Amino acid sequence: MQRDFGTGALKVTPSHDRDDYEIGIRHNLERVKVMDERGLLVKIDDYEHAVGKCYRCATVIEPTTSKQWFVSVRPLADKAGTAVE
Repeated sequence: MQRDFGTGALKVTPSHDRDDYEIGIRHNLERVKVMDERGLLVKIDDYEHAVGKCYRCATVIEPTTSKQWFVSVRPLADKAGTAVE
């Protein structure tokens, strides 16, 4: 934590962070997507901060609410094992 950086104000964006999402659920907050592609960027200031990056491609991870999909791997592994044998 960097106590000498920023204003001390807390922002809560329930669509962009797991902890904020939980706060939003508890307080019945609307899930508004605040990061979008509408071209409203005014300026970029460079400064060091701790942000997650993908371990595979090293791109910045931007948490946002989105549809997820999962694969049941066991049936695929069973078929692959049979094919190899």
